[in-house]
Amino acid sequence: MKKYTIDTYRNYIEGNDPGFPLEELENDSSFMKVVINITNDPNMVKMCSKELLKDYDFVKFIINKFKINKKHHDFICGVAENFFKNTNNYDDIFDLSVRMLNIIKDENNIFHHIYADMCIKSYENVMNSINKFKRKNKNKRVDVGMGFYIVEDVYGEYDEIKKFFAKIFLGEIFNKEIVNIENDLHRSYASAEKVEEIGISNYILNRVQKYDLPLKSYLVRNMELIEKIIDEIKIYLRRWKYFEEFYEAKLYDAIFDQVHSYMDTCSDNSLLSEVEILYFVAKKLGIEEKVIKYDCVNNSISGELMTSINDGYVQSILSKSVTDYANYKNVLDIVKDAITCDNIDSLLCETYSNDNNEEYIHGARHHVIHYDFKNKRIIDNRG
Repeated sequence: MKKYTIDTYRNYIEGNDPGFPLEELENDSSFMKVVINITNDPNMVKMCSKELLKDYDFVKFIINKFKINKKHHDFICGVAENFFKNTNNYDDIFDLSVRMLNIIKDENNIFHHIYADMCIKSYENVMNSINKFKRKNKNKRVDVGMGFYIVEDVYGEYDEIKKFFAKIFLGEIFNKEIVNIENDLHRSYASAEKVEEIGISNYILNRVQKYDLPLKSYLVRNMELIEKIIDEIKIYLRRWKYFEEFYEAKLYDAIFDQVHSYMDTCSDNSLLSEVEILYFVAKKLGIEEKVIKYDCVNNSISGELMTSINDGYVQSILSKSVTDYANYKNVLDIVKDAITCDNIDSLLCETYSNDNNEEYIHGARHHVIHYDFKNKRIIDNRG
């Protein structure tokens, strides 16, 4: 590599004789990188030779140089498109498509969809290879986990591809439709302080290890990939002491909803009302205080209703009416199944969200409990 002087760069940029053939300079990766860094001008890329624009390392330099300013996004998309057309290296294509997808995030941009489609196709090809390897070795003691070690083996020098797969695998491990992390924390640890004692990141990494040990090792070296999960768990720890009441309120909302839905379709010939059957069941199961607390009507009215239920009258109706007895048994089963269920997520009609640092629970009968983080208190708006 020739050592060019400052005058060489100055003369080239100013359009004077640089002292070297232009064909040589414009095909020299090191020289053109310095020129582009000095000028910060994407037009200088147009001076590069066609061969240089097929050099993936040089293309990555251009992409990284101009990716921050959105006004240059169309330009770098053109550079990427030119590279895609002039290479048969599918690993480079996959890596660049991931890089570009991370840059062009606007879903209204056609290039976003182009890069997304390219990434999906490459991802599916890799996963097919991983699954094929698993099937081939299913009778051998070969545990490939989710397959991250295969990703590292194939794409060892492609950091963006490895991060791409790491994020996808993390999303699968912490998929909220499969696992409730907040529930798991409460089952596994006695307090928020215990979680902080072992470390939130250690909790995450230990969970990842159960699925894929090489992925855990990779995350240890790239901790920024779990920052969003850490932030989410910090929210869970801040509301730790309110968890039981939140979850219990959600449970009883779900119970009220299911009982109401059942009685709405089966109470035409019933002598007993929905409230009478529900409150009678609550007494039988010893949960009348919970029903009073979480029913949508005013607590004092709920209490009066509970005490006004004539057990003898209800029992008399149940002994005479087949319909009412069937309704009673079915409501009893609904309530018992709910309060003994290990995972009640499937029962819940709506879950609370973290929008604006506030959590809400919405029941089917308009029961609303609101947690005010600013004042650190629960606001109960039942009524």
